[in-house]
Amino acid sequence: MSDLTQYRSKTNAGTISSAANRKGSHAKKLLDNRELTSTPELFKNQHVIQGKWWHSAALGLGTALTGGLLGLGYLGYRYYRHRQRENTLNDIRNEQAGQPVTTHIMHGAAMDDFSHARTDDVDVPQGARNYDVHLNPNNPVGLGRTDASLMRIANIHERTHVSADMSYSANAGRSNMFLDHGDPTQVNFGQTQYQNNLRMGNRTITLEHIVQHDPALTPGQRAEMLERVEYSGRPNEYDPVINELLAYTKEYGIRANSWTVKALVKLARENLARRTPGGGNLQGNWPR
Repeated sequence: MSDLTQYRSKTNAGTISSAANRKGSHAKKLLDNRELTSTPELFKNQHVIQGKWWHSAALGLGTALTGGLLGLGYLGYRYYRHRQRENTLNDIRNEQAGQPVTTHIMHGAAMDDFSHARTDDVDVPQGARNYDVHLNPNNPVGLGRTDASLMRIANIHERTHVSADMSYSANAGRSNMFLDHGDPTQVNFGQTQYQNNLRMGNRTITLEHIVQHDPALTPGQRAEMLERVEYSGRPNEYDPVINELLAYTKEYGIRANSWTVKALVKLARENLARRTPGGGNLQGNWPR
């Protein structure tokens, strides 16, 4: 090969090599530029993803806190209702704690031989009478069945008769188990007694409606309670049945924030106030 030919070959090879190097360098610059321009986009997307995550986390935390606060509020409300029932039952028990009562269990009694309270000291002044409470273990409250809970409930019922006889001024001169404040010898006593009986009747009708529609009661509980609400329509049975039914809700696990328990607490507290010295008669058709 001539020197000229070798020179041209080297020249062409160098030219091709330089061109290739230039192309490679240009390609690398393009790649570097693309990476540089795409890096901020990548970071931007990461910020968007992180922002969405924090937003979702904040929403989730807020929802959880709101749900937790609502849950705590509901638990607080249920505890408040629980304490209302417990406090009322405790006040009833305290009222009955010092009563001069002898309790008798009527062993072998027939189903229709009902539990009852009585005194032989009919003409003895209030506060000096002694009482006897008789409990039928086979049918304590007239529901046709028995258990330990019904025995406790029957005791509260009968002792409320004693509370009425010891507290209501209508019984001051003679034991009659009246549930009225007032003097039976007064001319207007009959009218006062009639108004009280009417207001008791209105309360009984309202309570019956509440029990009938309360979703917290089982069918069996509803049936038994309605039977006893009807029995409370007798004026001398009103106070005892109200206390009995409140005790029934506790004994049989009816929740304290149910319509029925809230109504019974109101009625029982109203009656407790009436049985205090100087307590008045019923006002209106439902407790305030």
